[in-house]
Amino acid sequence: MAQSFTDLLTVALLRVYDAHAAYQKEHGPDAEWPDADWPRWYAERLTASLGNDRAELQGILHTALRYAGAAHRAYWEFELNSVHDIAWPTWYAPHMTRTLGANAIRLQPALIAFLTQD
Repeated sequence: MAQSFTDLLTVALLRVYDAHAAYQKEHGPDAEWPDADWPRWYAERLTASLGNDRAELQGILHTALRYAGAAHRAYWEFELNSVHDIAWPTWYAPHMTRTLGANAIRLQPALIAFLTQD
């Protein structure tokens, strides 16, 4: 059975989070990049396999990540009382899917490629 875009995005967010954690471990958590703009770091990695329209889709994904981050920050603060949300990807993915709209299908090949790389 084929996975929905939201399901693919959830798994991709988990995997890119792991890559981000490894980056921080190697470069230190206080490194200016990627933490100064983590959505851009995530978007770059999740769209790495795209061709001609990579820059456009990377920008669209970056915006969706920023919007989800801002919305999740309010949810985290007011609903979770600032307790770490270990399930954040399951919150972000549906929010981002709605934000992405028709662009979700354009991003799906990139997510699949990201998830199948070694």
